[in-house]
Amino acid sequence: MAQCWFFSNPIRYTSLGLSICEAMMAGVPILGLATIEIATAVENGVSGYVDTREAMLHD
Repeated sequence: MAQCWFFSNPIRYTSLGLSICEAMMAGVPILGLATIEIATAVENGVSGYVDTREAMLHD
């Protein structure tokens, strides 16, 4: 997983998943929707990017 450029998590209606925690421990940036617990775990620009607007994540 550490060879990936980023880990995308498009899930909207669940808690923070184990796969997100594993990716963060491997040092992989997280890209996801800020609608679940991921918004408190991922700091924008540091450990990844989260936003509620999908268009912003595409950019």
